[in-house]
Parts: sequence; structure tokens; C-alpha cells
Amino acid sequence: FYQAQASMLRGRVARVSGGGSGGGGRDRETTVGTVDGFQGRECAGIILSCVRSVRASATGADGNAAAGRSIGFVGNRNRLNVALTRAKQLCVIVGDAATLRADPTWAALVDHCIAAGAFIPREHVAASLDHARAGLPPHAIAPLALPRTGV
Repeated sequence: FYQAQASMLRGRVARVSGGGSGGGGRDRETTVGTVDGFQGRECAGIILSCVRSVRASATGADGNAAAGRSIGFVGNRNRLNVALTRAKQLCVIVGDAATLRADPTWAALVDHCIAAGAFIPREHVAASLDHARAGLPPHAIAPLALPRTGV
């Protein structure tokens, strides 16, 4: 969604892939861009980064981290539609679920992912990354116990 983040990621992908800083963020099949830049295009897989977050200290009276907050243009339904429909096979959404839930459309999407068993809490992501860094094979990672309610 954000151009500055796309530029930073493009540079990191280029360095990791050996393309240098001028690689344009492309490594064979890897392209980094914004939602607006992908309009009309498709990819096998998409990692959608939703960078907005609300600090824990910014909770409302009801304890909701996103109480009274807007998620900005991340909540634009047209952009969300473009983002979700660019992936042919895989769409991974990375974001602060509590913040995204401030928007009714995102709240429904988070609930759908939880109900479908496709929601992975950040604690489980961190554990999986630790396993990967330790060189453990994928089958060594225990199945995730995904929550059925709440985030």
C-alpha cells in the first residue's frame, strides 16, 4: 500500500538476490510494488503488507486497540479488491489484526481467515521462523492451534 515501504523492500530483495541496488526488486519471479502498481496484473503469489498499527497504549475505553481509529487508505475497498485478486494461487496478508478490525470489511476478512483455519497469530509466525533459522525440516514444526474467536 505504501510507496516508501515498497522502495525499501525492493532494495532488500535486490541485495538478497544478488541484483545489487539497481535490481529493481526483481529476482526472476519476484516483483515488489504497491497495490496501485499491480492493477491489471496477476502473480502466482502475493504477500500483502498492511503496515498500519496502533500502539498497545493507544487502546480505547473498551480495550479495543483500534477504537476510534481509521486505518486510512488501507481500508479503501477498491484497493483491497485489487490486492486480494492479484494472486493466482497464494495470498499472504501480514498486518496488525486488531488495527485492521477497525474497518468492517477487514474485520470480516480476519474473521473469515480464522474460521477457515488460515489465520496465524504473530507468536506462531515467530516460532516458525525460529525453527527455519535453526535448520529444522518443515515437518518438525508442530501444527498450529489456531484460535476460533478473537485475535
